[in-house]
Formats: sequence, structure tokens, C-alpha cells
Amino acid sequence: MKLLTQYDEINYSDAYALPLFKTNTYEILTAMENAELISIQRDKGMISKISAGSPLYKLAFQHLMNDRNLSRSLETTYLMHLVGMETKKIAAIEEELTKYKAVNDAGLFKQRLKYLAGKVDLSTQNIINYERQVAELAKPPKTK
Repeated sequence: MKLLTQYDEINYSDAYALPLFKTNTYEILTAMENAELISIQRDKGMISKISAGSPLYKLAFQHLMNDRNLSRSLETTYLMHLVGMETKKIAAIEEELTKYKAVNDAGLFKQRLKYLAGKVDLSTQNIINYERQVAELAKPPKTK
């Protein structure tokens, strides 16, 4: 929604780069298209461009984003959803790691364990970043 207030249309690759769209991208965009919130342009059957479903929706998106309190609330909800996604990733990795406890020779899985540790570190850094952004949004707006 935020990108569509800034641009008339965005490339699919720009939407896909957003953390929320990393999984189930097609399903999310199709649901939004079915709700007529967005329009999707396809090139040879592949999503290429995304735009607001109508000029009225573009104005509505702009109104939502221009309302400081509402946009901060929406952004906080979005960030907390991302924190939840990262937390689920870590939980899944922790579940996998419990399977390696019973193995006597952990060296057999050294590469896998190193890979999983890197994924946990990355998710932890993402959580810290998202929570920092939430804390910034929670601060009262500066007055002039």
C-alpha cells in the first residue's frame, strides 16, 4: 500500500523484495486482486506490474498513509507481523536442532549446523531491526 501511494505502478520484483511477500507472494497478490484492491498486469502469464485497483483506492491508500496516527499503527502492525514470521522461522530451526542432540558425532552435520546458526543469527538481527523500528514509531511525533 505504501509503495502504491508513491508510484502509479510498481514492478513485481519490488513487491517480491518486501519481507511480507517472500512467501506465498502469488497467493497474497491474487487475493488482493480478487478483492479489487490492486490490479495486476501480466506479461506472458507472469506478474509484471502492480497498481492500485482504481483511482479511488489510490486516493484511499494515500489518505491512510497521510494520517500520521493511522499510518504509524499500520506500520507497527506490519512490523510486528514480520517479527512473528521471524520468530516462527527460529522456532522451526530450533525444532530441527533438537534432532541433532542424539547424534554422537556432531561433526557429521557440521555444515548443516553452521547453516542453521547463520539463519538464526539473520532472523535475530531482523527481529532486532523490526523492534527498533517499532520503538521509533511508538515515540511521540516531534513538534516544530
